[in-house]
Amino acid sequence: MIDRRRFLTGSLAAGFCAAARPASAQVFQGGTSPLTDPVQIGLMGPFTGPDRGLGEQMANGVRQAFDEANRGTSIFQRPVQFRTYDDIDDIGVAQQVAQFAAGDGVSAAIGHLRADTTVFALQRYYQSRLPLLVPTTTADDVTAKNYDTVFRLLTKDTVEGQLGALDAIKVLKVSSTVVVSQAASYGPAVAAGFLQEFNAAKGASAAQVVVDLEKPDWAAAVAAVAAHSPQAVYFAGVSERLGPLLGALRAAGYTGLFAASQGFWNETTVKSYAKQAEGMVASTSMPLLALAPQVRFDVDAYQARYGGMTPVAAFCYAAAQIIAQAVKTTGGGSRSALRAAIAQGSFDTVVGSFRFTPQGDPLEPNLYFYELRNGGWVYRRAARNTGFLVK
Repeated sequence: MIDRRRFLTGSLAAGFCAAARPASAQVFQGGTSPLTDPVQIGLMGPFTGPDRGLGEQMANGVRQAFDEANRGTSIFQRPVQFRTYDDIDDIGVAQQVAQFAAGDGVSAAIGHLRADTTVFALQRYYQSRLPLLVPTTTADDVTAKNYDTVFRLLTKDTVEGQLGALDAIKVLKVSSTVVVSQAASYGPAVAAGFLQEFNAAKGASAAQVVVDLEKPDWAAAVAAVAAHSPQAVYFAGVSERLGPLLGALRAAGYTGLFAASQGFWNETTVKSYAKQAEGMVASTSMPLLALAPQVRFDVDAYQARYGGMTPVAAFCYAAAQIIAQAVKTTGGGSRSALRAAIAQGSFDTVVGSFRFTPQGDPLEPNLYFYELRNGGWVYRRAARNTGFLVK
């Protein structure tokens, strides 16, 4: 089965196996002055191996957020400091580092990068009552067990599909769609959410076409789509796999709309399918920060230090902000106090405001819709107008 799409990275991850090794941590203070009695936070991700560049983005976001938080700390408040735990993007190692962090004086954790590494380690965090902020995965499984120690920032797959359906009905003004998906780790839950929401609307009808994952038959897929004469085709999957269907549909004479989940919001779609996908509307959890003047200082400070703020860095920055605000609220760093503060609090971050449901998902999940025009993604609207963006 294809590895789950890491939407925020802009590239398809290839799963790999690595030999298990003893867990260890590297401490990052940030800033230039020694910290007195800091609250220790764990950052779990790939800091060696093929995905170490993404791990660096995670660390950059957390480091910058904590440095900014510590600058505003009074002598009566505890600063925050983080340690990296290298899971090398491996599920076995992810469990090891979660267990190691549980006994390493860490008060909360941020990670992991991928859905499977996160899901396999969840029970360890729950058993040790270690709060975990999950910044970069949308899999429904992350919050499906209702662990009260888990808090996810991204909009989950099922809700992405539901919000995508509402956008298709209310904004794109279509009443008939075909949802295209595959039996992969990403896509089925999005498709299910879209179909449920769209078919619940009066006068709306959505059908589904499932393309074989290993041996896709594009001609058969085109015929199956055409049989429904849809006004729009919604792609619930990844462009690296389903992208060829764009050209096949256009070549067969389909002139309707294309919409897609965040598996298409990437450079692959732009570089490989810009002409065929012209006008496509794709969703993502990533807002256009240039339209959020209230976080301009944070973004500018990050960019001056590290360059462009990637989505991975942005959501890890936000996770660190939530923890830093919880530390400030509680005045300390116990796991139970931080868990309660995060569960009950409201937090303003670089990617928007957050409150969490008892299951650990955003109380007000949001998506941002971008349109592919002239070889680039152009921001169009948010699913929910929260006032975070000026447009």
